[in-house]
Amino acid sequence: MKRSAVVLGIIFFFLAGSLQGVAAPEDAQPVKCPKKVNVVAAKVDTAVFEEYARFNARFEAETVELTAAVDGKVTKVNVTDGNIVSRDFLVLELDNALADQIKAQEEEVSKWKTILKRRRNWKERSPRAEAQAERKIKEAAEQIETLKAEAVQRAIVTPMAGRIEGLTLEEGAEVTAGSVVARLVNDNRLFANLRVKPGEAGLFVAGSELTLDKDMVVTVKEVKDGVVVLEMDNLDKHLQPGDSVAFKMLKQRLPEAVVLSKGQILSDDEGAFVYLVNGKYAVRSALTLGAEENGMVLVVDGLNAGDHIITAEILSRKEGTLKPALQCLEDGKRIRMMRKDSESGRFVKAEKVEAMAVAEEAAETPEVTEEPEVEQPQPEPQPEPEAEPEAEVPAVEEEEESGVEQVARDNFFSLGLGAGYAKLHDENFGEVYGGGLDVQFKLAYTFKGQYELFLEVSYYKKSGVIELIDMETELVMAPIYIGGRYIFNPDGKVRPYLGLAWIVFNNKETHDFDPDASFDTRHGFALLGGLYYSLSPQVDLYGSVRYSSGKATFEDFEQDADLGGLRLHAGVVYKFTR
Repeated sequence: MKRSAVVLGIIFFFLAGSLQGVAAPEDAQPVKCPKKVNVVAAKVDTAVFEEYARFNARFEAETVELTAAVDGKVTKVNVTDGNIVSRDFLVLELDNALADQIKAQEEEVSKWKTILKRRRNWKERSPRAEAQAERKIKEAAEQIETLKAEAVQRAIVTPMAGRIEGLTLEEGAEVTAGSVVARLVNDNRLFANLRVKPGEAGLFVAGSELTLDKDMVVTVKEVKDGVVVLEMDNLDKHLQPGDSVAFKMLKQRLPEAVVLSKGQILSDDEGAFVYLVNGKYAVRSALTLGAEENGMVLVVDGLNAGDHIITAEILSRKEGTLKPALQCLEDGKRIRMMRKDSESGRFVKAEKVEAMAVAEEAAETPEVTEEPEVEQPQPEPQPEPEAEPEAEVPAVEEEEESGVEQVARDNFFSLGLGAGYAKLHDENFGEVYGGGLDVQFKLAYTFKGQYELFLEVSYYKKSGVIELIDMETELVMAPIYIGGRYIFNPDGKVRPYLGLAWIVFNNKETHDFDPDASFDTRHGFALLGGLYYSLSPQVDLYGSVRYSSGKATFEDFEQDADLGGLRLHAGVVYKFTR
């Protein structure tokens, strides 16, 4: 009996131990932390950190609603739903009776223009009759403009090319002002309304171009109230309406930022932190984190360049292995800094953090042993040979070369471009056109440094209004100057000049009575003066003043027209010198 009781007691003891182990697995193997933890650390260095803002833009086709401007009845429909139309295409008309009235007024203008032309060619001209014709032309033209303005409101025209959608109206249907008669869809141009955060709106500049991830170029159309409108030409059909494109833009670039990988950052209920090395102790440092890019996190506060953060605890010094996580560290914990021996693969003790850098530097830098200096036998001094007298070189070639350079400097071609102000002498021209911009092109050949032959072309274009008959007109003048000038002080930085030129006047004046006018050629002369200012051996600035004169005779005018004027120019000249 006693032996049976002992056996039953032993069995019961083992069963109880087994059940206890199953019931509390978490407490079976508690982590035992030493008083001093073996750790490895890494030095914090600065790095370039680029933060990006990411967006996702949904593009839709450009769509315009075609609306009726006035009430009316549809008298003509030129398209059907689904048709492709061009810009300014007449989709439909409302009450097109105005077309006959416009045609009648156009015939009235044509009739009175013919009468005016005949009266001006009569031997005895009648100012009263001519004034009457001009008044009739003006009244009919004003009536045409009024009718056309009203006709525009009764015609629905496409503002762009595209596809007609939603058109259901037929001839005879009644429409009201403001009603939508159809939609115009353009798949060749896509738009995206991108809503952005307030801090990201400044990344977009209206009118600028952006290249998206798919090498597609879009234009920033508008930035307003947190919405960025993007426009893209879609002629090659990169996208279909409704497609989305993800892209990113550089938000900020920090050349010397403190960054850590996500795996190096610890966190708990109090927030993100790391353990720093402070002598023989671990110190907890709370972190303020910024943006994250590609697994790297910007540290805004709590860490400085040069600090050492504890990255791991050592599991086995002998085997050179690390623990999967920091298990024993806490604020103020005593630590022992270790480093891995490159030969044995074991972790060995480092007295302080700086020892790691010293050891790595010593391992990379080979030892240099100084060899004893060996005295080299000095050669016996030898007598220096007597120098032969140098033969005198005649300076003829040098003089010839300088002469060639002088000829090249004094004889050269030059091209110039300038702009300025032109004022015409003729009172009638001056009253209608006034002064204006004049562009100038120069071709010249300079010889002996002081004499210059030149060919110059100017271009002057100005619009005006003949107030007597309220008619718009345009004058184009392109005079050609052929002449010569004499340059004073040719070797100076500032070189004044005077000159004389023969002019070929080419002028054209177009208006309603002569809309297809051609250039008329006349001749004259010009006096000119100015100066060159040297910027470099090849580049000069110039300023010039020229006074020109030339007469032109026109039919039905008693006085000759003066084509000349005063022109002021400034520009730049490039000299083709060697």
